[in-house]
Amino acid sequence: MIELHDVDKVFQRKGKITQALKNINLKVEQGDIYGIIGYSGAGKSTLVRLINALEAPSSGRVIVKDKVISEYNAKQLREMKKDIGMIFQGFNLLESKTVWKNVAIPLILAGKNKAFIHQRVNELLELVGLADRGGSYPAELSGGQKQRVGIARALATNPSILLCDEATSALDPQTTVQILMLLKRISEQFNVTLVLITHEMSVIQKICNKVAVMDNGSIVEHGNVLDVFGQPQHPTTLNFVRTLIRDSLPESIEQASNTNQHIRRYRLEFLGETAGQPVIYQMIKTFDIEFNILFASMSEVQDTVLGFMIIQLSGDAELLARATDFLQNSGVRVEELH
Repeated sequence: MIELHDVDKVFQRKGKITQALKNINLKVEQGDIYGIIGYSGAGKSTLVRLINALEAPSSGRVIVKDKVISEYNAKQLREMKKDIGMIFQGFNLLESKTVWKNVAIPLILAGKNKAFIHQRVNELLELVGLADRGGSYPAELSGGQKQRVGIARALATNPSILLCDEATSALDPQTTVQILMLLKRISEQFNVTLVLITHEMSVIQKICNKVAVMDNGSIVEHGNVLDVFGQPQHPTTLNFVRTLIRDSLPESIEQASNTNQHIRRYRLEFLGETAGQPVIYQMIKTFDIEFNILFASMSEVQDTVLGFMIIQLSGDAELLARATDFLQNSGVRVEELH
């Protein structure tokens, strides 16, 4: 659906050269809800502007629906852009136009007849829960309602791709969840591919199936959300994940010295059904081993439970090895902490 190969983007302004993107390689499959996360200045918005051809890469290739964007002629480029909807952080609604007219604008510009426009706009307002607000003006709406109008407008030309640039950043937490659930329903119902730009890991947690983490113009980590949340590899990713999930000991316990060679600490990861199984109880029952829980947390990612526990086990080396093998064979990921 969307591919970027060895993409660089360099800006030159007033003699100053800034490399916004460095060797970007990314693949978004049809139907993905793909999150791109990074701190301010990481290059997220520049990347999105390459996908909808608002910017051209300095080098490398951007491919949308199996065709390199730079190979499109002007007419083909206009048609391609109709297939890509855009949802903005600031809503970008025309304050002088009603909700109905704001949604109708892309269809009017596309030259659709009045009957088609009337039917399509009414369908979209029904879809986003604003069937009774078509005659209202943006100033009369809440932030969440404005973003629903933005979503309806982005869907007007029936695109197969939706790009969301910080679409929930201006909303309160409850409204954010509602908008994210609406986007997820749209993706599933109409097989729309979503690319979400965000600096909030909670957005990734709620609806994304894949994620790319950006730092200083580069993608430093990417993959399935559960894998990235469960085993973050890059410090930037770890910082983002820890805004939602604690998977390490409090510092006061971490600094406590332990010189007893028969006591070892382990980090356990429980995923899905494993989180609801009594594997710890079964381990204690099976092995004559002293056990202590130092830390535990549980979260839900992509409708899947992800749990972490740090435990302390006491016993001889052979017994500890058998106990941890038991946990691993029961579906628990085990890592010894040194």
